[in-house]
Amino acid sequence: MGREKSYDFIDLLYRKDWTPHAKINGVKLSYIAIHGDPVAFLRVEAKFEKVTVPDIVDYFSSIEKRMVWDGAHFESMEEVRSFPIKTALTYIKLKQVKG
Repeated sequence: MGREKSYDFIDLLYRKDWTPHAKINGVKLSYIAIHGDPVAFLRVEAKFEKVTVPDIVDYFSSIEKRMVWDGAHFESMEEVRSFPIKTALTYIKLKQVKG
């Protein structure tokens, strides 16, 4: 399932029917809801200067760093299991939106 899902996500990147939102602080947001699929996808694009790919991966995969800059959206985050190929399964509980 993992490889197949990865290909599905790659196919999503090349679709032309993403709905754009206004840029916020230089970050471009778009979403897509595919007919019949109960899941909507969010696409976030940003440009960084003097940042390496390993730096970005570290900020997304390090629970401590992720909670510092994105913790306002999460109730909790914990690593469930790590794998030998620098891969981890992380459980993220989102905060409930009040509105």
